[in-house]
Amino acid sequence: MPRYQVTVKRIVSSDGQIIGEAKSVVSASPNSESEVIQTTAVKVSAGSSSSSSVTSAKARLVR
Repeated sequence: MPRYQVTVKRIVSSDGQIIGEAKSVVSASPNSESEVIQTTAVKVSAGSSSSSSVTSAKARLVR
């Protein structure tokens, strides 16, 4: 069964609006040849505009 770790960080303006958010999800398989996958998503908002970006990386760990 894979293991997961999720991290979410938010930037909140003084009036309580979320103006930036980064979310990172890492999954790892439990066997001896582990595969680690990390996906990071970032969203930034300003007024009526917003921008987002997603990146993903995969690594195989051989013991």
